[in-house]
Amino acid sequence: MSAISETISTALRHHRAGRLADAETLYRRVLDTAPEQPDALHLLGMVQAQTGRAEAGVALIRRAIARNPHTADYHVNLANILLATGRPGEAAASYRAALALKPAEPTAGATLPKAVMGEADRRF
Repeated sequence: MSAISETISTALRHHRAGRLADAETLYRRVLDTAPEQPDALHLLGMVQAQTGRAEAGVALIRRAIARNPHTADYHVNLANILLATGRPGEAAASYRAALALKPAEPTAGATLPKAVMGEADRRF
């Protein structure tokens, strides 16, 4: 396992345990070495959002998506933050992107707000 992978794994353990400051430190360490590492961008974006810095989180997750647009989780988490910050139209677009990548994505399918769906989307 590479040093970056090991650091992300350790950071993710901290993140899941609620030790967000420790996780953030390690995600930033990865980004110091590999500034465009998509998993570190995404996960640091999640920490940012979880600690009241939603706009910074959105920006980081968008960077992760730009580097790796084929990861449904990135799109779902971006959508969740956008929805929580009162941007349902942008959130719907991100949920749809996740569903396009992973049609059985339960979070995207269940959360795609009906208020922002077009008639063609009602099948979800």
